[in-house]
Amino acid sequence: MKQTCLYFVYCLCHLLRKTMFIKVTIVVLFIGNIVALAIALGALMRDQGKEGGTRTAKFLLLRVSLALALLAVTAFGFYTGQLGLSAPWYSG
Repeated sequence: MKQTCLYFVYCLCHLLRKTMFIKVTIVVLFIGNIVALAIALGALMRDQGKEGGTRTAKFLLLRVSLALALLAVTAFGFYTGQLGLSAPWYSG
């Protein structure tokens, strides 16, 4: 069991070093953010005028959480050097 956990941690660390993993994570979080925003809009339209409707607030809280996770993953990518600027006008 202990060797399996260590192997899992090793594989996870090896995967985190890959630039593609960071990019895929950013895309998934961004799409999740947009989906949560759309679901919150749908909940807002369905719950108009209803007392005690908290579905919209829950979905917007989910959206804010996803946005914070997106910001954290992007900052982590820049901090570790896995993400960088590649704009043609940046000579940096």
